Amino acid sequence: MIRAASASGLLLTQRQLRRTKRSGSICTTGTPSTSRILYLSRTQNQTVRVNLYDWNTLDFKNSLPESDGLRALNLSSGPCGGLYPTGIAVYEGAYDLNNYSSTSPLAIYAPGIYSCPLEVISNSFTFAPLQNITAYVDLSGYWTPGETLHPGGGASDGVLHPFLPGVYTVITGDAWGRTKLLYFRVSGARDTITIEGLSLCPSNCNYPSPYLSGTVLINSTTPLTKLEVYVNGTSDGTPIDHIVTLTTFEYSYKGSLPDDFIPATPGDAYAVTFTATFQDGSVASATEEVYNP
Repeated sequence: MIRAASASGLLLTQRQLRRTKRSGSICTTGTPSTSRILYLSRTQNQTVRVNLYDWNTLDFKNSLPESDGLRALNLSSGPCGGLYPTGIAVYEGAYDLNNYSSTSPLAIYAPGIYSCPLEVISNSFTFAPLQNITAYVDLSGYWTPGETLHPGGGASDGVLHPFLPGVYTVITGDAWGRTKLLYFRVSGARDTITIEGLSLCPSNCNYPSPYLSGTVLINSTTPLTKLEVYVNGTSDGTPIDHIVTLTTFEYSYKGSLPDDFIPATPGDAYAVTFTATFQDGSVASATEEVYNP
């Protein structure tokens, strides 16, 4: 499974928002562009997971007035609002916040009748002390009206279609208008690379700090010849050549931030991209964002 993670985060202060933190990661195959927006690829019939979260860094309750941020961006919190106060929308094509309203989002939830808990009407949202609200959405395609017949009989509402080849835009955000955009490209590529457990140790580490560590998962049809690492588009300067001749394996990565980002500034985000080149000339990339707490 290929996983993508996006997040819209809030650093909350009492009765107001003074600073916003956002985090996101996307693990897919393909070659990232040279811009800060990453166009990445994945194969059909694989799942993209989008993680969303808002958190209160204060050690006391924090009540925020309700806002129209989700509706203004046409974001959905799910059939029963389970993602609230965050939401998501997926568009076929490459869009940004200036032109996404020229089209309609794809239906990422099955149509039908849902049994939802009773909704409590309120004009504010209260975060508990140090509360971290998390949710996720698995994207495996889009839904259209109709019926899906099941083996052995019976049917359910809606027809799920795999994402067609092309670029897709994922917009996530929260009720107060904080947003994050991610892009993925559906292709027929067979070589994949994903990242698990990427973290940043900013200081006081056993390894020379600041450094990044995580596991890179390789699944390919031909051996890997080179693995390059970029942080916010800047190469770490040490490509890893001729790692192994295996086509399916795990690589434990540990490396320093490029000099441009030393010392690591608290609160900064780092988009870390691993780009793998294989013997047949194909390229696969995975990107994940980490924060310096």
